[in-house]
Amino acid sequence: MLDELSKKLRGKQTVILGVGNPLQGDDAIGPNLVDFLQGRIEATLINGGEVPENYLNSIRAAQPETVLIVVALELGADPGCVAVLEADRLRAIGNFTRNQGLPFLTVLIEERTGAEVIVLGVQPETTAFASELSQPVHDTLRNLEEMLLNTY
Repeated sequence: MLDELSKKLRGKQTVILGVGNPLQGDDAIGPNLVDFLQGRIEATLINGGEVPENYLNSIRAAQPETVLIVVALELGADPGCVAVLEADRLRAIGNFTRNQGLPFLTVLIEERTGAEVIVLGVQPETTAFASELSQPVHDTLRNLEEMLLNTY
């Protein structure tokens, strides 16, 4: 699945938007990934935290062809499992650990940029306050980091 995503992203002007709360365990997967990649890849990296809608102008200014949103999603799977979702499929799911407005955000990004929006959801193990990334999600974080470093 990550190989297919890599092929889809390769050669495109991309914004990677990390969404989540860094103080709530596995919900921090998106912001952590963006922070780990800073200065290491040729993509626009935005740590959207809990209010990614505040970064719409920055996303639009980057003139992306693709926007990759990395976020913890309740997928009903084992912790650390990954799902790559097109924006229209995301709107049908609606199970988010923190940000219920994510489907609306994807619509706004599509409308304002014309970019393809892809959501990379990671199944959390814990989102308890003041917890750290669980081992399965940490392992996924490292796999995503490696895949994106090889893509860009």
